[in-house]
Amino acid sequence: MKKIFIAIVVILAIIGAIYSFTDINIGGKNTNTIKITDMRGKSIEIPKNVNSMVNLNATIDQMAYAIDKDKLKAVQPNFIDRIVILSKQDQDHLSTLPRINAFYKPMSTETIISIHPDIIGDLTKDPKIETKSDELGNAVVVAFCKDSIDEIKDSFKLMGTVLGNEKRGQDIYDFISTEMNMIKTKTDVQNKKRVYYANGKDYESPGPETIMNSSLKTAGAIPYWDEYNLPSQTHRTAASVAFPL
Repeated sequence: MKKIFIAIVVILAIIGAIYSFTDINIGGKNTNTIKITDMRGKSIEIPKNVNSMVNLNATIDQMAYAIDKDKLKAVQPNFIDRIVILSKQDQDHLSTLPRINAFYKPMSTETIISIHPDIIGDLTKDPKIETKSDELGNAVVVAFCKDSIDEIKDSFKLMGTVLGNEKRGQDIYDFISTEMNMIKTKTDVQNKKRVYYANGKDYESPGPETIMNSSLKTAGAIPYWDEYNLPSQTHRTAASVAFPL
């Protein structure tokens, strides 16, 4: 159990480290477009030179910051809560940007439209993602995913393409891959521990399609959802049944 705990701490530290990557890439005018495939598997057309981006989730804000902070034109309130690890200069800059609500709160529709972003980033798990473009003035919406470490890794690579810095996206992708491979060599044990991840309340646990569940697996544990073969849930789910650990 101690090894699993240490592995989880290392995973969280790695996630924190990749969010601190930064590079500046100044784009030109949006005179051309390119086709990309986002994390929905949907082929969409985006400006070749993206100069501005607004996101509907704090994790996507962190990804955009890591690729090119100057193209981030608004931030989620809970992203601001996490910027204490950044430089004072970056904290001051990000604190001046408009704050918008989106994923779990009423969306700041008018503020987002007034910014006229080239790209809006949303999560694949957003049940209303297919209508977001119409809601936000026919904006170009690109889907990212944070449900597993592999999907976070792929989303960083996608963000590099979207913001015109594919090298930075690939560097972060390679960094995560290397660190995850190292962790897996230390956690591939025969007698894995069964772990229940309490989220907010003792009787609530994140579903299997979440980064929390994915981190437990990477750390060498058997998550509660896998142990009891429960129905798939993507958000917090009441799980008040008794079970052995």
